[in-house]
Amino acid sequence: MKERWLRFWGNIDSLDDKIYYSIMLVGSFATVQAFILAVAQGLNSSAILTTVLAAGWMIGMLIYGVLHPDHLASCRVVLVVVLNFILLPPAFFSCGGLTSGMLLFYLMSLFLTAVLLRGRTRIVVFLLSLCVLTFSVYYGWRHPELVLTLTARQQFEDVTATFCTTGLALGVMVTGILNAYNAERKKREALMAQLTDLSVRDALSGLYNRRELFRRLELIYQPQERKEHLVTGGCFLAMFDVDNFKRLNDTYGHQFGDTVLKGVAQVLSDQSRHEDGEFAARYGGEEFICLLHADSAAEAYARADGIRQNVAALKWQDVPSLTVTVSGGLAACAEHKTLDLAIQNADGLLYKAKHAGKNRVLTDEVI
Repeated sequence: MKERWLRFWGNIDSLDDKIYYSIMLVGSFATVQAFILAVAQGLNSSAILTTVLAAGWMIGMLIYGVLHPDHLASCRVVLVVVLNFILLPPAFFSCGGLTSGMLLFYLMSLFLTAVLLRGRTRIVVFLLSLCVLTFSVYYGWRHPELVLTLTARQQFEDVTATFCTTGLALGVMVTGILNAYNAERKKREALMAQLTDLSVRDALSGLYNRRELFRRLELIYQPQERKEHLVTGGCFLAMFDVDNFKRLNDTYGHQFGDTVLKGVAQVLSDQSRHEDGEFAARYGGEEFICLLHADSAAEAYARADGIRQNVAALKWQDVPSLTVTVSGGLAACAEHKTLDLAIQNADGLLYKAKHAGKNRVLTDEVI
């Protein structure tokens, strides 16, 4: 039974629905306790009948909500309306009025109204409920003959039991509401993180997309009036392009072409020291750009050429005999005043590498 309930609870997506079920569970328990107390105190049949009806109705509403989850919006309104306008007013008179703990149940019902309803419905029902309950208290005070008289012992027992019941109910309900809210908040935070990641990532390769690439690279090239923040030193742009990619697509199909792009992207990601601020991005089509940090041009070139070698060493399950290569161009960020010039230089070197025979990385730095 416990596992079944946990499975049912885990399938509830709406925060409002979780709050409703939590309140109904606690409310059912509280009304059953009120019935037991009425019997134990030896109250008259009217008081016992009222608590029986309240308990039966709360349990019935809980079961109906479980069986018909599509009707929960209506159930919330019906619950509050019946509780505030039908059950509590006669219960107030039949269970001791102001000398009992009914005022705590009144406050509980107003709390439920504020929690369960939304928008204008909440405002209207809350104000009407407040008026009805206030009138019941006033009318019972002006006409004490209409209110069941409790002995001093019954008053003590009723108020004490009501304090315990409502206190426990409020504690459980608030805890349940906060837990449901925290779970919903974590779910939304995870969703927002996922959406944020999707907005900066290329869907196919998993690398950063072109927009995020430029956003990150522009942080390197600060405005000239802020030269103290210039961080181009030690930064290198490595641009790579998959050799003969159109032929690969035409020969083996676009699905295999996508597999090649993913494989190259994985090499670029693996060779980037992310903890040092390095990253890789898909520049467009079969072109990629890496930001590398190195102490010298020779070190940067060795790393860029290492990427080329790792790509050439990849094995392809669909075509075991195939070797895929990339050509590259390496530009030092500090040698260019703007980001556009650095990219143009890397792109020009890549173009030369293609015409020089492909499967190589070129740089205009002295190595």
